[in-house]
This record gives sequence, C-alpha cells and structure tokens, in this order.
Amino acid sequence: MPVLKYVYLEDSFVLDIIARRGTVTFALDAVLTPGHPAYAEPKPGDAHCYHRGALEFHGVTDLIWHESGLTAATDATGEMDFGSIDSYAYEGNEHRLQGEWGQMEISASVVTFELED
Repeated sequence: MPVLKYVYLEDSFVLDIIARRGTVTFALDAVLTPGHPAYAEPKPGDAHCYHRGALEFHGVTDLIWHESGLTAATDATGEMDFGSIDSYAYEGNEHRLQGEWGQMEISASVVTFELED
C-alpha cells in the first residue's frame, strides 16, 4: 500500500476505530520509518518514532467487523489503546485487517494516511 510505505503498522498503536457511513478511520499512534518526511530519531526510552495520525478508508461500500470483545489496554502513561494492526492485506478495493481489536473486511475505493499537526 503506497500510502503506508514508511509506516510500520505492527508496532503502531490503535487509539480508536470510527466506522461511519462511507468511511472507516483508525486513529493511530503510528510508527514512522526512515524515509518518511516526518521521521525523527526516537525519543529517549522509545523504540520507534511515533506520530499521531489516521488511516482512513473512503468510499466504503461494504464493511464486516468481527470484534474480538477485548477492551482497551491502559499503558504506563494512562493512555488507552486497542493494540496494533497485526496484519493488513488488500487486493484492489478489498482490504482485510486484523488485530486484538478484531477483524475487518472493508470494500473501499480510497485509502489515505494523514499525520496530525
């Protein structure tokens, strides 16, 4: 997926998942890899360069979400997250994602990844 070329999903944290008519948004504390314009050396104590962002699916025509039933975990700073996106496969407009938060099958025409300012 070209928009995720410099994003390492497996170690990124899912902060929220919002499914609305026509869109699905994964709010992330995303791991950026060298080569991303916003990449910086990891902060002391961090294994990666983290940056808030959103993975968004637009033009969603079908969505199947098998939730795992797990609740959010709280990290040492008190922030909650739902684990990571452990796998992401796509073919054409069909996207399959899986993590501790469950599994999703999404039919979407456009996928974007944007960082917060």
